[in-house]
Amino acid sequence: MNLKNKSEIDIINNLFKKNKFYIELLKKILNYIFIIKKVNFSYINIKYNICLEYSIKNNVFFLNKKYNSYINIFLYIKNKFINIKTYNFNIENIKNEINKYISFTTLINNNHIYIPDYHLMCFYPKNLNLLNFDDIFYNKNKFNIIQNIKNNIIDYSKKYNSITKVDDVTFYELYENFIYGNTYNVINNFYSSYYNINCTISSKNKYNITQKYDYINERSKKIINKIDKFGFNIVKESFLELNYIKIKSSISKIIIKNNIVSNIFLDFSRSINGKNIYLNKSYLKNYFNKKIFPSWMNIIEDPHILEEIGSCPFDKEGIETKKKFIIKNGILKNFLLDSFSSKMLKLFNTGNANGIYNWIFIIKHKKVLFDDLIKEMYNGILVTNIIGEGLNIFTGDYSQGISGFIIKNGIIDTFVNEITISGNLLQIFKNILLMSNDYNNKSIIKSGSIMIDNIKISGL
Repeated sequence: MNLKNKSEIDIINNLFKKNKFYIELLKKILNYIFIIKKVNFSYINIKYNICLEYSIKNNVFFLNKKYNSYINIFLYIKNKFINIKTYNFNIENIKNEINKYISFTTLINNNHIYIPDYHLMCFYPKNLNLLNFDDIFYNKNKFNIIQNIKNNIIDYSKKYNSITKVDDVTFYELYENFIYGNTYNVINNFYSSYYNINCTISSKNKYNITQKYDYINERSKKIINKIDKFGFNIVKESFLELNYIKIKSSISKIIIKNNIVSNIFLDFSRSINGKNIYLNKSYLKNYFNKKIFPSWMNIIEDPHILEEIGSCPFDKEGIETKKKFIIKNGILKNFLLDSFSSKMLKLFNTGNANGIYNWIFIIKHKKVLFDDLIKEMYNGILVTNIIGEGLNIFTGDYSQGISGFIIKNGIIDTFVNEITISGNLLQIFKNILLMSNDYNNKSIIKSGSIMIDNIKISGL
């Protein structure tokens, strides 16, 4: 099945046309909330998106078109807070839902309710170029793209002595309109696009079977420029992983690959989330403005990078997002706060009601290539995969199943499996020695690979 160029562009045009309907609906809801005079403040999110999913499975092409839209209404009534989510866009039904939920407010008791500050609202959203499409991009047949990826992976795998099967290749296009409005008469919206290509492969020899996954993300057609050797890295890793050994427990240096480091910093971001801090659910609750990383490490959160996956002009509360330090010279400079958590902690609202945005790492030590990092460690473990969740957010204790490669005399050697690394993250962070400049641009956390000293490794 193929999708013509014209119909794809019609989908984009439809996104623009529906914007007028959704904004008029939003105004009607806000006007009704004003008329009933029971609500101190309200804000509304309307999200509408279209996803095209092209895939090839067992040599059969599939196209799946998905539409998703909903309304989120947030009501502040004295010391009560109500959230209404509906997929019904009929104004009379929405009014009935609002009345029904308001009648339930006697059953709700929120001790602390804080309305988003007017002076922090985003009145003039920055154009971050988050929606990207053009004729050159649409003239490329997506099914040909994924077929070529599959063929390239199979051809490349022939240089290794293993049988490689491409289980799945998928190309996603997602187009979205996010609309915000509140009873301060602030109404904004922004459009965005998201492109993703991912694949899963299986490899096997006489003794073992491995499965690997890879992906690329972009906001724009630049994704097309990244597909030539897409999947090649996991073919090589898959081959190496077919022959693995187990090792004895030890204390060792390790290097954690950039994509795994991004996952560790995602855990870190949860640990500095304002709600977790306020509720005493984080091991970092007492570390505001304290040093937790080496002095050479700086992390800047920048929500305003053009065309980036983690960019956003305002959060779901309508608060303007800001560029800021998360870590400066190793010191924790900001928790990630929304209106509620900022008031409870008596700190400035950072506009993180949505979560996190782009994290950029500014490293103030010598420039280190990934290959140099391997040579610098000389002997140790290179972590390339993690298994399951590893963090106890209350204590910072970290115990993570991993697999990877033994580094011997500065060279990648044998694959190791069924081992665990453990320690407390506060100590692990302090033991970070170096970060290489292979920054992970697939993730909103754009970390390089890191070398860590004195890690407990549990094996046989």
